[in-house]
Amino acid sequence: MGLPTTRRTDLPHPAAGIARALLVPALAFATTAIGQDLPPRSQWQASSSSQQVPAMAVAHLIDGDAKTVTGGAFSPGHWFQVDLGATSTLSGAQLSWDVSNPEGYTLQTSLDGTQWQPAYTMRDSLGGIETLYFAPRPARYLRLASPERTADWGVSIFELEPLDARASARVAGLSPDEAAA
Repeated sequence: MGLPTTRRTDLPHPAAGIARALLVPALAFATTAIGQDLPPRSQWQASSSSQQVPAMAVAHLIDGDAKTVTGGAFSPGHWFQVDLGATSTLSGAQLSWDVSNPEGYTLQTSLDGTQWQPAYTMRDSLGGIETLYFAPRPARYLRLASPERTADWGVSIFELEPLDARASARVAGLSPDEAAA
């Protein structure tokens, strides 16, 4: 005759602790929408070191229209940049590429538009929409620069959207610098 068996449902399954340990930090990772700490888009100005054709004007880089495109040679030394009109705390950028995107590029920041600090280096971009984070830093300018070596043709991009400090990468238990890394 067998003894009656009861199942205790008030005890957690042994795997529950492991799942909770993995899930809690993952849930703590959060990004917000494009923050309000940036100056209004109406104050932003876009510029570049070259332009392909007038229909791909550099102003399209920051017009908020996912259907307009900006293009340039993107040979070594080429860049697109955004002047926010005032210093803000930047923590990343969202790039919306057209089909002609570079495999590698660098994001740089500047307070004065002359001295540039590297913020993020991409060596293996697949294009599409890329949301990139770097350690929060004060900056007025955000530059997308070509590395020394790139494709032999031009590059086209729909939007370069700066991200402010409220959109920075966050992971429970890590500083913003560590989370961005």
